[in-house]
Amino acid sequence: MRELAIFIIKLKKLGITNEKIKEGIIETTSIGISNVEYHEEHFFALITKLYTEMLNAKELYINVCKRNNMKFNLPKSSLKHPRKLSFSDLIKHGQKNFNLKYTKLDVDQMSLIELFMNIIKSLCVHLVELRMLGFDDEAVYDVLLLTFALKTSLIPYIQKFLPKKIQELVSINNRLLRQLHEVKKEKYGEMEPTEISMDTRQGKAILVSGSNLKELELLLEATKDKGVDIYTYGHMLSAHLYPKFKTYPHLVGHFGKNLSNYLMDFTEFPGAIFLTRHSFLNVEKFFQCRIYTTDPVATKGVGIIKNNHFEPLIEATLNSKGFKETTRHEPIKFNLSEKFIVEKINEAAQKIESGKIKHFFTIGISNHTKLQEEYFKKFLDLLDDSCFVMSFSYSNDTDNILRINSNYGFPLTYKALDILTKNMSIEQLDPIILFTRCETHTFSNALYMKQLGINKIYFTDCSPALINPALTKFFRKIFDIKKYTTPERDLKEMLSNRK
Repeated sequence: MRELAIFIIKLKKLGITNEKIKEGIIETTSIGISNVEYHEEHFFALITKLYTEMLNAKELYINVCKRNNMKFNLPKSSLKHPRKLSFSDLIKHGQKNFNLKYTKLDVDQMSLIELFMNIIKSLCVHLVELRMLGFDDEAVYDVLLLTFALKTSLIPYIQKFLPKKIQELVSINNRLLRQLHEVKKEKYGEMEPTEISMDTRQGKAILVSGSNLKELELLLEATKDKGVDIYTYGHMLSAHLYPKFKTYPHLVGHFGKNLSNYLMDFTEFPGAIFLTRHSFLNVEKFFQCRIYTTDPVATKGVGIIKNNHFEPLIEATLNSKGFKETTRHEPIKFNLSEKFIVEKINEAAQKIESGKIKHFFTIGISNHTKLQEEYFKKFLDLLDDSCFVMSFSYSNDTDNILRINSNYGFPLTYKALDILTKNMSIEQLDPIILFTRCETHTFSNALYMKQLGINKIYFTDCSPALINPALTKFFRKIFDIKKYTTPERDLKEMLSNRK
């Protein structure tokens, strides 16, 4: 990747660009840095493609320089560049490269590099989704190229420059997150109060998991006249809030308990399952044969949808047993529009400025574990009228809790903070942020809040399937991120030493 980035930078200076390579770099980075166990054949094909692109870029750069009688400098490489590269060659090179560069690093230095890569991955995921919605950002791409071209394994660089580079990427990533939120509203309409069905109806069905709304839209278009119902799962719940998706009668509702229960929910679903790009789920073998994804790499047994041709997914659905009967369940009610939320935050801002409210909290999207539910039930019961809570999950139905059933916790949180800090500093507001779920974008968002000057951040444990536990431990230690203990103890700590 580093060599490819160097050659692309050199070619861009000569006025030569390549959209295909650009897309490949962003896509590979967005999926390659993960704890998900990909099928080695798929992953090798992806790396081989990137390797071939690097060789082609190198050859093009040399030829252009020769034609123009220009001197050229080639980066040093620890790998000879044969046209054919075997998987064993790749493993050997990786082991050799690791021994040369990383064995001298201590645990914290390794964790800092891993955090750096996690932020890049989060940024690339946002960039891919924006590109799919028709928006691009060449400046961000240029920053990525310069970042990849750096020798991040050098100890002096890790200690002096890598923390600064992380903070730069965090700021860019936050801008992309906010832009993505606005682009979705532009494409699909303003989110509005909605009652989402949890019923299932008799017939063939596809379950869609992930957060990529564009791919859900493409699937809905492809299944319009196929006699197939579409159900959302996990983060895809938010699709039902947009007016655009209400125009599809075969988008019938939401299925399943929650993302942390996905193994059981997937097992119970009697149809094919579609994982949109960047779902990052380790899939058990006993239902892999009916799971499909648009990611270019996947775990063994998961079908890959190429160029948005959904025929294999639809065929698998028509061959499945489907729901044998209609069942009824309590619907999920989303009663708040974004406009209403902004009005309530403005009211809270006035009360904070007058001194009626002294403490502002945000509680993230629920992880839906019994232990977490019990914790926040007790926690909210301990709060008095001097506290205002913007909650994306739990509530005790009191006036000082604004409950927002939305998967867009971060964009709305930032909008709230923007409103609240119009007439006061972030230090005066002294907000308390409670992360309740750990996923791809969590570290970047927590670091951005640190950039804003927020010091009271509480963090849930991360699933080892997604995040290396050593990274979570390092992150808490270096950035002073608190860990949940008991509601009584945590609340006492949160409200003490108010600035």
